[in-house]
Amino acid sequence: MVSYYFHVTHRTTWREGDTDNTYSALSEFIRTKRWGIERMVRFLNEWYRNRAIPADFLLVRYEDLVGDTVAQLERVTSFLDLAIRRQVLTDSAAFADFANLRKLSTSDRVSGLLRPTDEDDPNTFKVRRGKVGGYVDYFDPEDIEFANLVLRHLDPAFGYS
Repeated sequence: MVSYYFHVTHRTTWREGDTDNTYSALSEFIRTKRWGIERMVRFLNEWYRNRAIPADFLLVRYEDLVGDTVAQLERVTSFLDLAIRRQVLTDSAAFADFANLRKLSTSDRVSGLLRPTDEDDPNTFKVRRGKVGGYVDYFDPEDIEFANLVLRHLDPAFGYS
């Protein structure tokens, strides 16, 4: 939700006349019908309930990717029935390392969509912090309590209970 908040409030170009795009605080944002945690939980649950629509399904979590990137890439490539050498996956993981992506985002090697909208404002970077559990740096105790109440409705298959 924190990354989503910064994307919506710092990186999205709004259509003329759209006034529902400014929030004074993350605390307000996570409680809105249009953007908030309740909507995200409903979306994820619906998405998971419909996982049988494609022929195959593989759930990949950000936390797992950060924890062991190469192992998760192996899971994904195996699921896709791709034979990719481990060294290629290791090199890919190194290239996609947070520090490297952050550096690339301010270089001429990436498109405008990946560049920060303001290099002096760290919250406008697409590659912002990459910290698992970093929401606790932004949520106050009431926000955490609210999020925990809403997350009780998230399907346990996601592993966030």
